[in-house]
Amino acid sequence: MHFTEDMFEQAVIELLENMGYTHIYAPDMERDYSSPLLDAELMDSLMKLNKGLPLDAITEAVAKLRTFDAGSLVQKNMVFMDYLQNGLTVKYFDKGEERSTLVKLIDYANVKNNSFYVVNQFTYGDISLPFLRRPLTTDDEIAALSDRRYTVSSSEQIRRFIDARFSSY
Repeated sequence: MHFTEDMFEQAVIELLENMGYTHIYAPDMERDYSSPLLDAELMDSLMKLNKGLPLDAITEAVAKLRTFDAGSLVQKNMVFMDYLQNGLTVKYFDKGEERSTLVKLIDYANVKNNSFYVVNQFTYGDISLPFLRRPLTTDDEIAALSDRRYTVSSSEQIRRFIDARFSSY
């Protein structure tokens, strides 16, 4: 039996599901293909993480996530990492008065409050994104996707799982 990309994809999906991620097969989703975001899931998650904030504040945070186009790729990554670590400052109106607040993207104090998804066969615009173009091979690459406190154990767990699953191929 030969090792295939589909076998690898399914193994990683299974591993992440076992770690608590919700699997979504992207072609089954009803969504806006011009957006790289999973809008409904993002709105639900932000509302859950930021209880008490008005819908206008959450909507403004999603708009900011869609439109931070200025700068180089490195600058965009730095901005997004700041958003992940510190949240987004947004403005909204409450009873005619402008207010400012912070919208959290991740709850670091209670990780179980976060929503984790593994989405495969995702298409954005005219671009189809396969599950992974190549495996993540270093802790630094995986660290870019998550909080460093959880990175080493998660990345090592992924490597061990894949090694064990495909050692006979």
